[in-house]
Amino acid sequence: MPKYVGRYDRVKKLIVWDDGNEPKNATDDGGYAAVSTSYTRPLKSQALACHAEQVEEFNLEAARGVRYLKDGTCEIESRSARNEELKLRGFKDLDGGYGDHC
Repeated sequence: MPKYVGRYDRVKKLIVWDDGNEPKNATDDGGYAAVSTSYTRPLKSQALACHAEQVEEFNLEAARGVRYLKDGTCEIESRSARNEELKLRGFKDLDGGYGDHC
């Protein structure tokens, strides 16, 4: 399988290929090039999830920008909301970067 080198251009909102031409078979079945991103919003976390019976209680105590779905999954709007929720719950991100709660 050939390897394609490209990057996501946030201004153009598309993949920019190193040679300027998108290869014919570089797109997936959805009709766009597959891009791996490190963070998509809203972030859904199973690690910060709660039991389905505790959702109402957790939503009352959740940080601003954080909510718990019916199944207990934690949905987080931003990095700052994630950091605040980690602090409230006593969790730490040991792989966190600059500005993350570690």
